[in-house]
Amino acid sequence: MALATPGIRGGRPERSPVVSVPPARQRWLLQPLVDAGLTDDEIADLVVGLAFDGVVAGRAPAPGRLDAMVGQRPAAVRAAWFEVLDRMTAAGADAPG
Repeated sequence: MALATPGIRGGRPERSPVVSVPPARQRWLLQPLVDAGLTDDEIADLVVGLAFDGVVAGRAPAPGRLDAMVGQRPAAVRAAWFEVLDRMTAAGADAPG
C-alpha cells in the first residue's frame, strides 16, 4: 500500500503516488513551477496532462504539444515548464535523492 506524501509545498497529504520517487526528487523536479507561482492544482494539471498524453499516444508528446500546454502562460511559467521537462528527461546527475 502506498503512503500519502506531503503536497508539493510540504503541506498535508492529498494523493498517494503510483510510482515511488523520493520526496526530495519530487520537490526538485517541480520546484521551477512552484517558483514561477503556479498553484498545486495548476502543477498537477500540467503533469497529469503530460502523463495522459504519453499514455494515449504511446510515446512522448510532440514538442509542439509540450509548448501548447503552457502557450498562453507568462514567459516565466513557460520557461519553468521547460526546465521541469529537462529535469524529467536528464540523467539526473544533479538531482537530490
